[in-house]
Amino acid sequence: MMVSFIIVNYNSCAVTTQCVDSIFRYMPQGTFEVVVVDNGSGSNELAELRQMAADRCKLVESKFNGGFGMGNMLGANVAQGDYLCFINNDAYLQDDCVSPLCAYLHDHPDAACITPQQRDGDGRFVPAFKHSLGIGHTILPNQVYERLRPSKYPPRHDYSWTAPFVVREINGSFMLFKTDVFWEIGGFDTNIFLYREEYDLGFRVREHGYNCVVHPLYSYCHKHAATTRTLHDNTRIEELISNLYAYSKHHCMFKSLIFWVMLVLTKIVFVPTRWSKLPIFLSPDPMSKSMRHKACKGYHKKNNVRLNG
Repeated sequence: MMVSFIIVNYNSCAVTTQCVDSIFRYMPQGTFEVVVVDNGSGSNELAELRQMAADRCKLVESKFNGGFGMGNMLGANVAQGDYLCFINNDAYLQDDCVSPLCAYLHDHPDAACITPQQRDGDGRFVPAFKHSLGIGHTILPNQVYERLRPSKYPPRHDYSWTAPFVVREINGSFMLFKTDVFWEIGGFDTNIFLYREEYDLGFRVREHGYNCVVHPLYSYCHKHAATTRTLHDNTRIEELISNLYAYSKHHCMFKSLIFWVMLVLTKIVFVPTRWSKLPIFLSPDPMSKSMRHKACKGYHKKNNVRLNG
């Protein structure tokens, strides 16, 4: 068994180093490799990352920040493991929670990907999975669905589970895939710069007849979950753009139109501070306003690369 850990870095070498150190501390020697993908960090950060990665990590250097999905795909393309563990650089292991998860995937052909229970920086349990996007989810809280259909929507804050259970999508901060199944479902959609990669992957996992699983008997730490931060308005808009793209990708035009209306009403029209962003969602292609497109254009402009011939 060989596990390939894939970590995306962007101007945060110190955080990435802690993640890498935890892997080398707890994983049995000879059972893993670490692939670090740098998403266009500054020269000083990149130099520090090269020094950290020397002799112990494969380092893939992207010329620009193409987003979370693209970074993971760059790493997956050079990975050689039987399993692919996509782990955020601000997450880290506290023990070898990976080997038993690989064993579970090996013993359960219907399981495509799995995650351990998530903890925050203070060691407290936090939800390790999400509920899928939906028209009703734009106006109703998760608790309504969890009470009405607990078999389909397991309570996210119920930490009393004592056995692995199936969910619709697992958190993107720790996703362990069987390598062959990952490529069978098509991997990450690189059109998505940030947010809702889990929804897209979870949907395609189910389409191919597999399951996403949470294993509550093992855990990892995700520091980002320890604090509630105020997102920059542009980041919130990016999340809405990803919501529209991911939902319309997997649903018919009629449902997508209703979802668009509900999302614009609840997240834009009813929030006066975001009225200036309304033209984005009234345009025929909101994805053209994504951070990914801006990053690509910025790279081409900086390097005098001509587009379309």
